Amino acid sequence: MNRSPWPHRIMTGGMSSLLGILLALTVLNLQTLSQATRFFEQDDGIWNPTQLERDILRLRAVANDGGTNNPTLATEYQLRHNLVSNRLAAMNSFYSSAAESQYTSIEYQAFTVIQREFQRVPAQEINDLSSFSTIFINLEFQSRTMVNERRILVQQTANQQRTAFARVRTILFLIGGGMVIQAIFVIASLRRRFDTTLELAYQHLQARSTELETAQQELRTAHAASEARNTQLRDTLTALASSSAERQALTTQLSQMTFPVIPIIPQRAVLPLIGHLDSARMDQLASLLPRQIEQQQLRHVLIDLTGVTGIDPDTLTTLADLLQVSLILGCRPVFVGIPPHVAMDLQSIRSLPNAIQSFSTLQDAIDHIRSPAVTVPRPTLLVQ
Repeated sequence: MNRSPWPHRIMTGGMSSLLGILLALTVLNLQTLSQATRFFEQDDGIWNPTQLERDILRLRAVANDGGTNNPTLATEYQLRHNLVSNRLAAMNSFYSSAAESQYTSIEYQAFTVIQREFQRVPAQEINDLSSFSTIFINLEFQSRTMVNERRILVQQTANQQRTAFARVRTILFLIGGGMVIQAIFVIASLRRRFDTTLELAYQHLQARSTELETAQQELRTAHAASEARNTQLRDTLTALASSSAERQALTTQLSQMTFPVIPIIPQRAVLPLIGHLDSARMDQLASLLPRQIEQQQLRHVLIDLTGVTGIDPDTLTTLADLLQVSLILGCRPVFVGIPPHVAMDLQSIRSLPNAIQSFSTLQDAIDHIRSPAVTVPRPTLLVQ
């Protein structure tokens, strides 16, 4: 590609230099604006001299009425004195931390005189104002000097802010004009380069077309491989479905091992329960026990609660429903070895069938169901 002609390079360099100078001037004027803004936004700086003058005048006004020995005036005098003292402390902190551009030397000298003279003013009520009139006059004069100096400084800062703002506006206008001129030269240069760029773009397009054809061939190959993987995946899913059925059978067998229904004599069996009975285990028991009653044709099932550590309150209704279903199926549930804490939980079941019996040992329960006089009562459906 040909290099730019020398007039264009000279124009570009000159415009770049001019833009650099204008940007530097903009930064300087923005710093001036920032300093002026900080001056006007400071909390303690601008109007403290005015407030100090007002507090001193009010203190003197209260001191003029101090000869009456009025307790109210004495209290007000002490409050005014403390207010001036606090104001001086705040201004002393301001002068210690503020930059020198935020106040004048005459203002600071007047503040120093006020600090010195105010120490001579008593903190209690003044009965004889004549001996302190000179001090108050000096305080008022120095505070008025501070106010005048601060007004002059505020006016100067405001003028600087307005001047800097006008300069920034002019510089931005010049920068905008320079950028427009620079854009015109850039467009002219781009126009000369358009033909070469277009030719290169056409060559690039041909290369991309060749790459696209190659990519399409690779895509067809990848599609065939994907079909083969899909076939393999379907075979895998079929094997997983078969494995899921086997796992379901193992789960059922595990549930039966978790809640074993052990035959002891014909149509009689023992169901030992251990551990904590939560909702998940109770749902498994509610699904298993009716099937075992039907398969073994049970007439009695001894539910051994000796090893139960606790029953969730949410599962008590499920337990009551399970006992009711057992009675409906012709099997009489009998509780064996109920621990005291489990007995308290069972006592709270309002829907517990009345036909349920309880024995302290497994042997007592077996001797009871061996008796020929024991029959399975007809269940009573309870309406909760």
